[in-house]
Amino acid sequence: MPYFKYNLQDNAERRTIMLNETIQKEFQRKEIKYLIEADTFEQLQKEFKDYLTPDRFTHSSITNIYFDNPDFQLIKDSINHRHASEKIRMRTYDPKPTQKSQAFLEIKKKEYQGEQEIGYKYRLTSTPLSLCNYVQQGIIDNNIKQDDRANHELAILRERYKKLVPKMFIHYERFSLRGIENPKLRVTFDRNVIYRHENVNLTSGFNGYPLLKNNQIVMEVKVKNGLPAWMEKIFHKHQLIPQSFSKYTTAYLKAYGLTPEDIREEPTSIA
Repeated sequence: MPYFKYNLQDNAERRTIMLNETIQKEFQRKEIKYLIEADTFEQLQKEFKDYLTPDRFTHSSITNIYFDNPDFQLIKDSINHRHASEKIRMRTYDPKPTQKSQAFLEIKKKEYQGEQEIGYKYRLTSTPLSLCNYVQQGIIDNNIKQDDRANHELAILRERYKKLVPKMFIHYERFSLRGIENPKLRVTFDRNVIYRHENVNLTSGFNGYPLLKNNQIVMEVKVKNGLPAWMEKIFHKHQLIPQSFSKYTTAYLKAYGLTPEDIREEPTSIA
């Protein structure tokens, strides 16, 4: 699959550019996910060529740490659609993460406007060590590039869940496209997704367990409004149906041999 040929230079350029540019701190958009097979991915590339082009950072190595309390109450609340289905994660695009890598702390949440699900993301930038100290202990140092909204959202979650610690490691390779006529339309493809719930940190390598079936890929369309007509036509042709899919949720359920029904039957431990 040539589109997923990993490119270290692409990631190196990304790090250089992001260190010297203003980082977007807030996102509001729809995120529509599909699970597709490798052969479907190949076919879609041919049909997308007139509408999509490689994104600025076409190839990425993405490593995430998800924070939760010791009882996983945050992800349990998300599964049960309590509050705003928030998630707290630390992300780096460094292919060989260290404690000095550029990292992002992202607070994700969802709101519903009628039948429409709108995703929000608030972001801080720093190093892994500084961000962990902030989430776990509330310590803010000079390495953290502040954002009032992200600080506010994190304060709410720290108050609600009391003790937040690293609970899940998730890594994958991403191939990204953007719209030719509408550059804000983005389509990403994530593969080789692995997770681990032990030794949860950014610097201990990429060992873990496969999250998806062989050759499965997570395709995600990020768009301000609805899908463009040409995309709906292509998806209809391939009988692609949007799915409610979360990497962290899936990793948590697989790691502990649970189903969503198991979680819905549990009483909440947070008022």
